[in-house]
Amino acid sequence: MLDDLDIRTALFVSLLVSFFFGIALTFYAYKHKRFCGIYTVAVGFILLGTGYILLALRNYIDDFLSILVANSMIYISIAVVLKGLLRFLDINVRGINQIAVVLILIFIGMLYFHTYVHPSVNARIIEGSAFCALFSLIAVYAFFRVRKAYDRLLMTFLIGVFSAFALLHGIRAVWTVTEAPLFDFMNAGTLSTMTVIASQIIASYTSLLIIWIASDTLENELATMVRTDPLTSTHNRRALEEYFNMEIARAIRKGRHFSVVVCDIDRFKSVNDKFGHQFGDEVLVQFATLLKQNVRQMDFVARYGGEEFVILLPETTRQQAAHIADKLRRRVMEHGMMAPDGTSLHITASFGVAESGLDGTDSDALLGAADTAMYEAKRQGRNRVVLAGAEP
Repeated sequence: MLDDLDIRTALFVSLLVSFFFGIALTFYAYKHKRFCGIYTVAVGFILLGTGYILLALRNYIDDFLSILVANSMIYISIAVVLKGLLRFLDINVRGINQIAVVLILIFIGMLYFHTYVHPSVNARIIEGSAFCALFSLIAVYAFFRVRKAYDRLLMTFLIGVFSAFALLHGIRAVWTVTEAPLFDFMNAGTLSTMTVIASQIIASYTSLLIIWIASDTLENELATMVRTDPLTSTHNRRALEEYFNMEIARAIRKGRHFSVVVCDIDRFKSVNDKFGHQFGDEVLVQFATLLKQNVRQMDFVARYGGEEFVILLPETTRQQAAHIADKLRRRVMEHGMMAPDGTSLHITASFGVAESGLDGTDSDALLGAADTAMYEAKRQGRNRVVLAGAEP
């Protein structure tokens, strides 16, 4: 079947594919400016399509354009696409820009030599395949250095595609060494046609990968935003409800301890009234930061509403939770802030503690018990920790 598909036809199809994905990625990059590298990949595909146009017009236009310029543009486009893809995946390979420039200059020099000094179609095919194989192997090496947690299957397939592309060009180069001298690239045969078709697969999958990863990133960020308080960057009430029920069920199922702390900034209204809501927001941000920095990685901090926060403490008894709450109380009391009038401001907070099983078996009961204990701390004079059910 491939015998019926000549190289010129494959080149015209490839140039359409390259232009299509180049233009599509350009619009995608314009709509999603925060992603690096997509514009670069798009430019690379457009350069590749332009090179294919000139290559497909072999015997119809001057050799300088259809051989030297066409192949040079293809070499450059491959390097540009790789550079953009590495930027998008946030992969840093030291010295890769310098290596790419040197290799491009070397291969363009060889291309010139075998076009004008010692003309040889076979040599140009071998050199072109060697260039594509070499850059594909560089890409595979770089993809193994990905640090971010992208979809493993997606990255494995990407490595497989570029490895297969390198292998195909390697086979083509070796095959051409043993082949009879060619006088016209358009008669290079099935293997050359397959390499042109393979470039369509590379362009298609690279574009799919970029859009897939960008969409996943945006989806994850949206999910995080839905569960995050925009001011303090702690979890919000929605996330609290989901995590709370999950932790209670786990504690009951495994017979583990699980405690809840409710805390509230003392006299926060007076801070707002005296210094304004903008400074009040800064107080909330610093208070939330202190809470997050002084709990364990397994603990869960959420803004419940206003100046009230909830801390979920898995694997923690009520007494241990009270110790943690008292440490937080001291950290808050010791933390100084510069007020808008230039004075130093120290805030305090009151804490209520409850434990699953002792003070309730569901989220509403536990929150109610811890909240009641926190208001008891307020009644007793503020800046203290009170356990649910404790005698006043």
